[in-house]
Amino acid sequence: MNEYDLLLHWFSTRPHGEASAVLVGDACAALGQRANELQGNNRQSYWRYHFLDPLYRLGHVEPVGRDKWAVLPPTVLWLGGKRRDGEVYIYGARSRMLQEQLQKAWRQQFIVVPQDNGPALWKWVGTRADAAELARSIHSELYNERGDILLAALPGLTEAVRRLRDWQLPATGARWEFFQVTSSPSGGVSGRWVLLSGSHSLLPGVYRTMKQYPATWVHVSVASDGQSRLARLLDPQNPDHRQVALWLELARKCRLCLRYEATTRTLMVPDLRVPLPVLVDRALRLASGTCPTVVTHDSQWYLIFANIGRRRACQAARVLGLPLETIHG
Repeated sequence: MNEYDLLLHWFSTRPHGEASAVLVGDACAALGQRANELQGNNRQSYWRYHFLDPLYRLGHVEPVGRDKWAVLPPTVLWLGGKRRDGEVYIYGARSRMLQEQLQKAWRQQFIVVPQDNGPALWKWVGTRADAAELARSIHSELYNERGDILLAALPGLTEAVRRLRDWQLPATGARWEFFQVTSSPSGGVSGRWVLLSGSHSLLPGVYRTMKQYPATWVHVSVASDGQSRLARLLDPQNPDHRQVALWLELARKCRLCLRYEATTRTLMVPDLRVPLPVLVDRALRLASGTCPTVVTHDSQWYLIFANIGRRRACQAARVLGLPLETIHG
C-alpha cells in the first residue's frame, strides 16, 4: 500500500468522508515524510498537490464548498459497453474490510492492481448481471463509464475561455506577471512568468498579480476589431480556469500535437508541466482507471494514457485544439 492508497484510506475513515484543506495538507506532508521524499521541499502546498491531485483527477475525491475535500461513496463503473462480459473499476471510499469482503465474495474476479503514481486500481471481471450484484453488495449502483461522452460535451478551449466573466485589463506598470511561452528548434516547450513593465504592450495571454493573496488571474485576447483587447477573469476558486487558459496559450503559440498509437490504444499528450484541464484529464484516466505514465520521445516528454479508443482520442484533440497524429504498428 503506497502513500496514495493511505491518503484514500484516511479520507474514507473521516467523519462523512470530509476533511478541510488544512487537515489534508497536514496529512500529505506526513506522507511525504513517511516516503522519505522531502528532498529539501517541505512546503505543505507541494505535498498536497503531489498526493491529492491524482486522487482528484481519477475521481476518488472532490472539492466540496470552500477549502474542503470529500471522498466519494464507493462507485462502480462498467467498461463493457453493451457486451454481456466486461470489467468494472471501483472508485471512492475504501477500507481493508471492504477489500477483504470483495476478495472473499469474488475471489479471482476481483483484482487489485497497484500503481506507482496513484492509488491501486480495484478491478473486477465478469458479466454485467454479476457486476450489478457487486454494486448492490457495497450499497452502490452500476454506472456506465462515459468518458468519451464527457469529452464530446466539452467546448474547445477557445470557447471555454470566451464564456468566462469579463474583467478589467491588467495595468502596465502595476505588479502583474505575464506567462511567456517559448519553443525551441528541437521541439521543446517551456513557459515562465515575466514581470510586466510599462514599456510592454499588452499581448494576448495569461496574466496574474504579484504579492497578492489570492492572486488575480486574467486571460487577455484580441477583440473582434483586431486591435483592442478583452480580459476575462480566471476564478481563483476554480483552478481549472487557469489550466484551460494556460493550455490555450500553449496550443496557440507552440507546435504541439497528440500522438495516438492505434495498435496499443495509447494516447501521448505533451507533458508541459502544466496540468491538463481536469475534465479532459479525468475522461482519459477513466478509460484505464490509472494515472498516465511519463516517457520521452524526440526530445519531448509525454503523458501516456492507456486503453484509449480512437473516438476518445479525437475528442481530446478537438477540445485541446491540437492535431492528432495516428501511428499504426
